[in-house]
Amino acid sequence: MDKEAYEKKFAENQKITGYGMDVTIHMPCPFCAAAEWMVFKILEQEEVSSREHVCSACSRGAKMIYKHKEEGISFEVVQTRGDDGPDFLPPMRRV
Repeated sequence: MDKEAYEKKFAENQKITGYGMDVTIHMPCPFCAAAEWMVFKILEQEEVSSREHVCSACSRGAKMIYKHKEEGISFEVVQTRGDDGPDFLPPMRRV
């Protein structure tokens, strides 16, 4: 898959459903853009995304690491298993 196909597939598979407190994020795999890699309600984002998620399509895993600071919260997506992502993606730190 080339960068253009990846970006198209990622956009098609990224969605937000629900309303109010039931808003749900449907994230595609950050490596191959497969649908439903990580799904979470907006209020559960940190709890769910801090755990490893493994893609059933490409077998790569990742999770988010959060940093809480006085000025706010930031996060980093880190790779937990599998082959490196495609060359057109920026390298991801491994843990």
